[in-house]
Amino acid sequence: GRRRGMAAGRFAAWWALVAITGLLDEWPVAPDQLHAAAASLRWYRWDTGEPETGWSLRLTIEDTQRRRAWALSAVDATL
Repeated sequence: GRRRGMAAGRFAAWWALVAITGLLDEWPVAPDQLHAAAASLRWYRWDTGEPETGWSLRLTIEDTQRRRAWALSAVDATL
């Protein structure tokens, strides 16, 4: 069946990338411009070295030109 929220998820990912690349003042950003800005960043993924029991997202983004970095860690965990 259909998965709800995919459009909202795509928009959120697009907006987050625009914010990380410093292009919010140019919203909406053309796809080619955003691609070029994203390509100038360094992207890393990592794991904890342990078996995953659900989904996980571990991502680090480095902007060497602006000397900034961001890290995101999200896991599917039972509370």
